[in-house]
Amino acid sequence: MNIHSKTKVIVSLGLIISIAVAVMAFQDSSKVNQKNQKSMLDTVPRSNHHDIDIDMKDLDKAMKELDIQMKNVGSQLKDIDFEKISKQVQESINKIDFDKIKEEVNRSMKEVDM
Repeated sequence: MNIHSKTKVIVSLGLIISIAVAVMAFQDSSKVNQKNQKSMLDTVPRSNHHDIDIDMKDLDKAMKELDIQMKNVGSQLKDIDFEKISKQVQESINKIDFDKIKEEVNRSMKEVDM
């Protein structure tokens, strides 16, 4: 090993050690421990625990109503002609006269400047 490669190794090691010391200096272990302790707690505090009384007949009725409504939405979506809507939107966009709009904006800006 020549002197230049030894110098590079020593400088590299010094740089790595300096970075490691700097990183460790900015760690606050008490905050890290607090975060770990909070994550270990239950997400629902015991004092707020309430028994939920659900009538299964009501739940079944609500689920059946939801199924009916979902089928209605599905059939209504099938009736929509998205291609027709897309064509209408494209035709409307093509009808826009951007040159006329540009002229009107320029005219308005000249009036504001006066």
